[in-house]
Amino acid sequence: MLVKDSGITDEVVRDHWINCFPVSSVPMPGANELLSYLADQGYHLGIISNGADESRISTATRLESFSCIQQLVSSDSAGVSKPNVDIFVGTALDAGYMPDQCWFIGDHPVNDIHGARKAGMKTIWLKGFHDWPEGLAMPSHTIESLVEEKQILMPTS
Repeated sequence: MLVKDSGITDEVVRDHWINCFPVSSVPMPGANELLSYLADQGYHLGIISNGADESRISTATRLESFSCIQQLVSSDSAGVSKPNVDIFVGTALDAGYMPDQCWFIGDHPVNDIHGARKAGMKTIWLKGFHDWPEGLAMPSHTIESLVEEKQILMPTS
């Protein structure tokens, strides 16, 4: 295949991503309601995300319930990426908690669930985005939609 050099640089693509992705993002069904509910129940809510700090902040601030988020950590700002346990442990400690006091909800089996579990956190896998890899221990909790999360975190509701 022949491709003519378009003259588009990595910087142009990065800037386009940072400027356009956040305004095109939409929350998962039930995300705003769940965040508001958990904040009302007294949970400390945070986001740990791989990527550039600027794009993570820009995307998250578009959530209707962004005011419920107390902590946003990007791999860019942390200096390490998921699944490295340091990003999970550091985020928990910065919030004033031990990792075993924390729940981590994620959609990526390795980056989210395996990493958080190795750090000592309790985990919930949001199924449907990535296949579960063969040989990786299954999570203790699996959900198919954010609505199900309340049943795990608040079993008496």
